[in-house]
Amino acid sequence: MEDFKRFRNLETLTLQKNAIERLPRNIFKNLNNTRINLNDNPLWCDCQSAWLSEIAIKNHRIIGSCYYPEKLRHMKLSYIDVDMLNCEFPKILIHPEETVVALGNEAFFRCKSYGNPQPYQMWYHNEFLLKTDKSSKFSILNDGTLMISNVTHSDVGLYHCAAQNAVGKIESDVARLRIKGRKKEGAEPPVFIVKPQSVEVLAGEFLTLKCAASGNPLPNITWFKNGVELVESSRVSHGGSGVLVIRDIRMADRAHYICVATNKHGSINSHASVEVFEKPTIIKRPRDKVTKLGEMVTFHCDTEGFPTPIVEWTLNGHPTPRVFGDPHISFELDAAMLRILGVQKSDLGVYQCKASNSVGSVVRRATLSIKEPDIPVFSVTPYDVVAPQKSTVSFKCSARGSPEPYILWKHNNRTIHSSKKFYVERGLLKINDLSLNDSGIYLCEASNAAGSINTYAKLFVTNQVAKKAEVDTKVLNFTIKEAMKSVESAVDKTVEQLQSGRSRTPNELLDLFRRPSHLVRSLSGPADILERTLEILVNKLEGTQLKNVTNKAKNLDITEENVFLLANLSGCMVSLYEPSCSRLCYHNKFRSINGSCNNYQKTTFGAALTPLIRLLPAQYDNGWTTPRGWNEEKLHNGFQLASARAISIAFTKHRNTVHDKYSHMLMQWGQFLDHDITFTPQAASLARFSDGRFCNESCSNEAPCFPIRIPDDDPRILRRKCMGFTRSSAICSSGLTSILTGQVSFREQINQITGWIDASNVYGSDEDETRMLRDLYSDSGLLKEGIYLNGKPLLPYHEGRGAIDCQVDPNSAHIPCFHAGDHRSNEQLGLLSMHTIFFREHNRIAKRLKSLNVRWDKEFSFYETRKIVGALMQHITYKQWLPKVIGIKGMKLLGEYKGYNPTVDPSISNEFATAAFRFGHTLIQPQLLRLNSTFDEDTHGHLSLHRAFFAPFRLLEEGGIDPILRGLFHSKLKRPDGGLNKELTEKLFKFAHRIALDLLALNIQRGRDHGLPPYVKYREKFGLSPVRSFRDLSEIVQDPSMITLLEEVYGSVENIDLYIGGILEKYPEDALIGDTFLHILVDQFKRLRDGDRFWYEKEGVFTKDQLAQIQLTTLDGIICENSDNIKNVTKDVFIFSKNFTDCKAVPKMSFEPWAECCTDCKNAGQFFVQTTDKYSTKSRRKRSTDTVNDDEDVMETVDLVDRRIEGMEMAMSEMKMRVRSMYRKYQNLEKRLRRA
Repeated sequence: MEDFKRFRNLETLTLQKNAIERLPRNIFKNLNNTRINLNDNPLWCDCQSAWLSEIAIKNHRIIGSCYYPEKLRHMKLSYIDVDMLNCEFPKILIHPEETVVALGNEAFFRCKSYGNPQPYQMWYHNEFLLKTDKSSKFSILNDGTLMISNVTHSDVGLYHCAAQNAVGKIESDVARLRIKGRKKEGAEPPVFIVKPQSVEVLAGEFLTLKCAASGNPLPNITWFKNGVELVESSRVSHGGSGVLVIRDIRMADRAHYICVATNKHGSINSHASVEVFEKPTIIKRPRDKVTKLGEMVTFHCDTEGFPTPIVEWTLNGHPTPRVFGDPHISFELDAAMLRILGVQKSDLGVYQCKASNSVGSVVRRATLSIKEPDIPVFSVTPYDVVAPQKSTVSFKCSARGSPEPYILWKHNNRTIHSSKKFYVERGLLKINDLSLNDSGIYLCEASNAAGSINTYAKLFVTNQVAKKAEVDTKVLNFTIKEAMKSVESAVDKTVEQLQSGRSRTPNELLDLFRRPSHLVRSLSGPADILERTLEILVNKLEGTQLKNVTNKAKNLDITEENVFLLANLSGCMVSLYEPSCSRLCYHNKFRSINGSCNNYQKTTFGAALTPLIRLLPAQYDNGWTTPRGWNEEKLHNGFQLASARAISIAFTKHRNTVHDKYSHMLMQWGQFLDHDITFTPQAASLARFSDGRFCNESCSNEAPCFPIRIPDDDPRILRRKCMGFTRSSAICSSGLTSILTGQVSFREQINQITGWIDASNVYGSDEDETRMLRDLYSDSGLLKEGIYLNGKPLLPYHEGRGAIDCQVDPNSAHIPCFHAGDHRSNEQLGLLSMHTIFFREHNRIAKRLKSLNVRWDKEFSFYETRKIVGALMQHITYKQWLPKVIGIKGMKLLGEYKGYNPTVDPSISNEFATAAFRFGHTLIQPQLLRLNSTFDEDTHGHLSLHRAFFAPFRLLEEGGIDPILRGLFHSKLKRPDGGLNKELTEKLFKFAHRIALDLLALNIQRGRDHGLPPYVKYREKFGLSPVRSFRDLSEIVQDPSMITLLEEVYGSVENIDLYIGGILEKYPEDALIGDTFLHILVDQFKRLRDGDRFWYEKEGVFTKDQLAQIQLTTLDGIICENSDNIKNVTKDVFIFSKNFTDCKAVPKMSFEPWAECCTDCKNAGQFFVQTTDKYSTKSRRKRSTDTVNDDEDVMETVDLVDRRIEGMEMAMSEMKMRVRSMYRKYQNLEKRLRRA
């Protein structure tokens, strides 16, 4: 097969369906920028073809898949790593050495090499390849040794061997052959045997310059570069053999090289030039631009390369139009910058920058488009205010849109302008010296070229007169600026720490998967600023210590004017809007991504970014915000509260016992489910706001730090006094910030994700995250795929905004985190394997639905598949998993499903998220088993749990997900008695000699941080037998020996933490939890089911035939369909069994009930609705909340409106098509007129 050296500028080469199995190594050598299509060929992917995969990985210009061997069939070339083929570059194990022989004798040079495949050897004499056939005096023995027969003077010189295989070629050191007894001459000056030759080389390649000389004594070889002697480095080596080797050639290596051969009788030199050519690279590429007509736009295309690249620009595939003397489009800096003055419609389209030189070219593209005006949408709306006379109030109103909206204020229909009385600027309205006449409605109007909207707030001025404030405005302004600076500094310091390239501390690992999203930070950040402001005010005005600030803050005398100024400046009074649920076509059929609009009356029920609810009022040390134990000297029921670490040490001294019935998969499903419904983020900063010290560097309780005290007799941690701990994010107007409202309320925490069982751990809980996860180029509604391993795709890597680095062990391979709907997916390998099979399940279902319904667009296909996957999670949880956790008693309390109840609040309770559902930690085994296809230990061995944390590289390097999945369903669950295993209390996130964390201590501390009342209060709430003394626990706890420990640690039963009391309770044989946690779980799972309008068993959510197929599904079936190659599973993967079922016998879900049969299929499966939730303002909130309509009546109204909207949308769609057609005709007419 000929190469393509005559076709350097070929852009595309299609070699599909040519029955190509192998290709010569250098066939594409000259096609540096050609896109090569090798699809549908039976290609071999082995060491001989490794060069092809290397090119595909390096620049992604070769497209194709493996066919042989079978284990790599259908894997893309760009996913094949040389390590997967076990190929090894040749190595020289034994180099030839100088040999002295007598004339006529035989000479031998040894050379031994190794590689995979085994390299073949060749020999060189004075740089000329030796012929070693039968007619030659030179022969190569079986071990690679060169034998020279009947040595003569002509054989004297330099010898070296070379070893070559499919991966590459390497050359040995040079050795000299001398004649024994040869008369030594008194003067034998150096004479060149081999002179260096000038070469041209591409940057990044490997360069060898050879130089050899004879003489007596043997000359010494020295190399010079541009007159300066060369010094060896990691890239440059020359030893004493005269061979100069330069690896990874760079432009700086372009120089004049001199080889100098010297002995005591003289010196000679030889010159060679090295010319380095570098393919063009674009170091500053053009970026997409969205602009307005008439604006100026600049595109950059900065390049590097040698020869200097020539830059050419095209617009929509045609040379960029320029008119001499017209500055409308101009090029600067040798065309590295394209400038457009006054953008016109004819300028819109795709701009391509092409940089070319003699060795290649590179192309980058950018799109120029105009943004149509967007009607304004309020981002901040004013709130109603009650204020005394003579005070000052402020209203804040802002809107977003394009162009930027103009804000106008009106009072009683009269426009307000700045004056002594009023101050108006950028949406802020400030009213000074209030009087009774200022009461009324204040209207905020936002308008731009696209339209206008308005909202309003009411002001009621009372007869009271504002008192003189102790905190004046100047002090307040200065203080809040100081607070903002300290909070922002602490957050910045945390970000810098987390983004540094060094290995992670355990605290940083904990922060990685509890770090708040940017949306949570926008809600909790103002609360941090406001809390810090109040702390500073107390310290300045009263000289108090921080530990007392929460009590003294109540007594601060701040005027109403300054209260509202404080709230506005901190951002704590920004309204949280109710979602608009007016898009009935969408909300009637599908869940919103963020969980809102499930309930048409209470639109935020179950939504992301809403507070956790409480089963009992919070119990904080100061009654409203500081945790129990914040003041370490305070007595609780006559005793100091024990450190969480001291409690953990007391309850982790017992051995682990295995459960005879259940498998480890039961634990793993619990964690996977937990990450679908709960995520309480911690504060954005790991450092104190007061001085920026990290929470693991100090033992003082200062926001946001609440460190865990290490007892003096700790058996593991000897040199540290505290374990770092950061408080959870709080919402504004709760805790310390609630003093602004005049009504002290408990500090409340946020659930960052949706509370529904809706597979948000697969799809995310906000639109931006979901969009990043989706394959928007697919018309089947797929999720993005990552690299292929064992013939199936892994999750994509997490890159871009919000990406988390999984390089936590400095000794491990650097593999990025995988990207799933919940970034905790990488926490441990069992969890990551579950995420992998459910991401694959989505794509499997989506492809099947698309094949049955070819008219479905990608949006409809995606949301219908998401709906099915969420239903599968509900079914597996309630029918297969939950009965094993709560037993017969719990299932009776849960009751049968009786239909949707819109009065039920399904929100996640604080007790469930922070204590009860963490019972699963007691089920975790200290070892993660990895089993092969015969269910024996895998070749990579089992994993201690701490080695499975944040270790995605093990999926790629150690056998994929199958060994882990087998290990989960074919290993026994840990019994819940005995607390947590020591891998969790003594080795949590242990890497590189760092101090590991303690999960049990963290759970206890988190319960205190959230203000959970003690254990005994919950027994009272649920009507369980009361606990008034430690003796009362004898019939309640699983192990009576624990009672003594409880008394030693807590002193009083009133001090026992909910988590500790819950995990120590007796549990029946058919359950895994005791009475207290059982009631909390039943309460939560009942509300999640009954309050969900999209519950899978609710009539109308699925057809009867569809529901029947969903009810056939089991987790073992999902494993069979989506594992790499698991052939056998247990009948119920939650139950440990030694009997296996062939995957072919596991019931499979049929998707035929989803096949649409329509008489008019024109608009079947078309997803007309806008999936991004908008937020309404007060002026649009017409829905009554005083009465709750019957669900059926609501649905009838929804169906009617839905049909009308669909009809309007169909009409609008047809109109849009006509408009597009007319616009195309207009463009064609305009082109003809221009030509004329």
